[in-house]
Amino acid sequence: MREINEDRVIREDECRKLTGVCRTTRYELEKKGSFPSRLNLAVVL
Repeated sequence: MREINEDRVIREDECRKLTGVCRTTRYELEKKGSFPSRLNLAVVL
């Protein structure tokens, strides 16, 4: 993976293009602490 120095929210398709890692693999890496965790952007009413 290449290093990105921007702090911004990106969509699923852009994340795959930037990292070259599929969603399932990223979830597994996230669980292990090897990939940044996702942000929950849902509005809670």
